[in-house]
Amino acid sequence: MFYSKSNNGFYSQEIHGDNIPSDSVEISQSEYSELMQAQSEGKRIGSDAQGNPKILLSNSQSKESRIESLQSIYESDMDKLNKAWLSSLISNEVGQATRQAAIKSQMAALSEQLDADILAIIMEQ
Repeated sequence: MFYSKSNNGFYSQEIHGDNIPSDSVEISQSEYSELMQAQSEGKRIGSDAQGNPKILLSNSQSKESRIESLQSIYESDMDKLNKAWLSSLISNEVGQATRQAAIKSQMAALSEQLDADILAIIMEQ
């Protein structure tokens, strides 16, 4: 499954063949299911700076509730990255140092994104 930031849409090679936008990023079936579940609950889907899909919070929620929801999503994403990092630590495969550095970079970017998103919510009028 693929997600396109420019079209804010999902694409499948089985359905769309080679007609998948060039800005698309590949996502897992579980990520797709999670996004569809959130959308069915009234949340919106958008993207982060890297073009990956993410759940956007409804403006009808209070600021506190939106920040709590955002932190919950962040914790889930950070938990996945922590597990990947720990897995790379115990692996004997070549290139694990590069993988660990990439995961640490993703963790830092996620943390910065959370800070920016929380600040944006706080600064809303």
